[in-house]
This record gives sequence, C-alpha cells and structure tokens, in this order.
Amino acid sequence: MRKAIILSGAVALTVPLALAPTPASAAASGDSTRGDIVPCAIPHVPGPATVLGTGRKQGAVYRKYSITGTSPLQVGLYYLRNLPRRGYQIQAWGGGGFSIGKFAGSGFGVIAHAKPCGYVAIAAGSLLNSPTYLEVCTSRTQAALKNCSTSRSVVPK
Repeated sequence: MRKAIILSGAVALTVPLALAPTPASAAASGDSTRGDIVPCAIPHVPGPATVLGTGRKQGAVYRKYSITGTSPLQVGLYYLRNLPRRGYQIQAWGGGGFSIGKFAGSGFGVIAHAKPCGYVAIAAGSLLNSPTYLEVCTSRTQAALKNCSTSRSVVPK
C-alpha cells in the first residue's frame, strides 16, 4: 500500500492520475455501508452525482461523474473503506493538493484488485470551490487500466 508524501507544503501523489479498470459489472444494487455486500460490485458513487460520460476502450470500462458537496479526499476515503468490503485488495492510493490562488485544488486516487473481479481505479479531483470530478474505471487486466487515462481528462473542458 502506498501513502502520500508531503513535500514543501504540497502533497505528492503516489497514484497515477490515470484511472484503472475492473470488471464490466460496475454498478452495485446497494451501498456496502448498509451491509448488503455484493461481491465484485463497485460501491455507489458517494453523494449526489451527475454522470458526465461513460465508455469502453480496449478492455477498460469507465464512468465519469461530477459530485457536489464531496471533496476528493472524502471520495477517496469512501472507496478505501468500501472496496475491501466488496472483496477488493487496495494496491495503491494517494492524494495531493496545492494552494496557488485561483488554481488551488486537490486530488485522490485508489487502485484495487480482486482475483475473481479484476481491477478498479478511482480518480477524483477538484479545484477550489468547484465540484469534484470522479472517474471510476474497471478492467479484467492491469494492463488495460491505462486505457482509461487516455480516454480524456476527468475534468470537462
């Protein structure tokens, strides 16, 4: 498991900004915090979310969201807590932030794996006073995870 490193007041990300995939069955019928565990199902997106896009690319399946009122750190901690409840082992995680005037912001990422399920990668990011943008990516193989990162930025232009 990797942890974030603090460098000169900024936190360096130890997880690539690119998101990773797992199995194509990404939606869960219930929230793991209520006890209805569905193996391999990805936990619901935390907070009220708007789907910005979905897609498939060379073995990767991804979904992009905008979340209001939930920080990237809260999103990352939510998945760190709930993915293991679905049978996933956390392989890497990290977060970072910066405070440079109007460009202040933060990000958080998680990569997890379960033998019967495959891989899942979560990447969340936000600028100061803006919604959090989230990408949830799944794939059967680790190699396919890179295909989500090349599917365009999580933040819409």
